[in-house]
Amino acid sequence: MTPTRPGRSRGLTFTERFLLPFTGPADVGDPRRGSEVSPAQRERAGRLTGELRRVTGHDGRSYVVTVDGGEPPAGAPEPPAG
Repeated sequence: MTPTRPGRSRGLTFTERFLLPFTGPADVGDPRRGSEVSPAQRERAGRLTGELRRVTGHDGRSYVVTVDGGEPPAGAPEPPAG
């Protein structure tokens, strides 16, 4: 067995030596490679924002409900003023 570096556990040494060459570091996307938001995507997002609301229940779970036009559902956050 190879000697471990000072301050490194055997598990961390195993991970660095044997697992990372196969799995590699986490992939982080490059925001410069993304595409611009199309007008169709903006229109869809606006329509969904108008039709759906995120509601937090009494148990702390959040879920999405449809809005029937008039009043927002009970427990729905108030829309920002202005």
